[in-house]
Amino acid sequence: MDTLIEIGKRVRKTREHYKLTREQLAEMASISPQFLVHIENGTKSMTCNTICKLARALNISADYLLFGLDDTDLNRTLATEALVSMLPEDREVAERVLQSVIQLIKAMG
Repeated sequence: MDTLIEIGKRVRKTREHYKLTREQLAEMASISPQFLVHIENGTKSMTCNTICKLARALNISADYLLFGLDDTDLNRTLATEALVSMLPEDREVAERVLQSVIQLIKAMG
């Protein structure tokens, strides 16, 4: 199937999952509702900037939006992106917290 159609389906599916209207998502992503209709229908392509804005607005990775990674890969990507985007001192704190959470989960299991 055409790549644009597949991307559009993922945008629509995620938007509907979050119970957003096209108007709400378009506003969140700073695009027009008409352009969003074209994206969801796979009739117009997007710039990298638009892909990033949609991914952020939908709280998904651009990898999921473009390639349809499964939830496990998506979650790993989102966690990695969150850590990478932090300042080094914040990243150290986040990594310590994450290690503690992992230890608690292992202790409970």
